[in-house]
Amino acid sequence: MRRPGFARWGGVYNPVLMPAPAVGVSEPQAKSMFRDALDALRAGLRLLASFNGSDHK
Repeated sequence: MRRPGFARWGGVYNPVLMPAPAVGVSEPQAKSMFRDALDALRAGLRLLASFNGSDHK
């Protein structure tokens, strides 16, 4: 089983992939915020790709 906050490769903590939550934020809230940020990033990248004429998903 994968531990939260650890990258898939090597099990080394990567703060870019899973930053530490702010004080007072529960782990489920932090994970939800992280997923929301990733979704927003993906949407932005899709938008940029559409302007570039690329069909990356």
